[in-house]
Amino acid sequence: MVCVGVITKPVGVRGGVRVRTFTETSKSFLAIRRIFLEDGTELKLLNPEIKSQTVLVAKLPSCYDRTSAEAFRDKKLFAYLDDFPVIGDDEYYLEGLIGMAAVANSGKMIGRISATFDFGAGAFLDVTINDSDKVGTIQFNGTTILDVDVGRGEVIIDERFLII
Repeated sequence: MVCVGVITKPVGVRGGVRVRTFTETSKSFLAIRRIFLEDGTELKLLNPEIKSQTVLVAKLPSCYDRTSAEAFRDKKLFAYLDDFPVIGDDEYYLEGLIGMAAVANSGKMIGRISATFDFGAGAFLDVTINDSDKVGTIQFNGTTILDVDVGRGEVIIDERFLII
């Protein structure tokens, strides 16, 4: 499962909550077929209203007042990759890079993508280095990531920017 957002706080007095989305946009968050709480319970967002690129407000079925909504504060929201909208052949989800080969622009196999992170200031990839227990990190941008070849399962990186 992928963390796609967090309920940040109650809104109003009728059980509304504010959701900070970790998807590209709030609209893309709403396109995810099913959303789950940390404990695996499926969550339905009622009457979602987009407030900004990464914020929406919605009502929860089990919340009728501010006090009941408060119980959801700081609860992370998750989704399965299979529940994400279908994307084109030349597109990919950041989480979909996990397991792909990390290859230097020289063609040398460096390792495999073992994790992805996006804390709001840009994405990062962790690369588990071949034949070792070392993990390197590289920022995901146009300078450091030279190509993503989904068909070949490779991420071509400029290894000068890999921090080990």
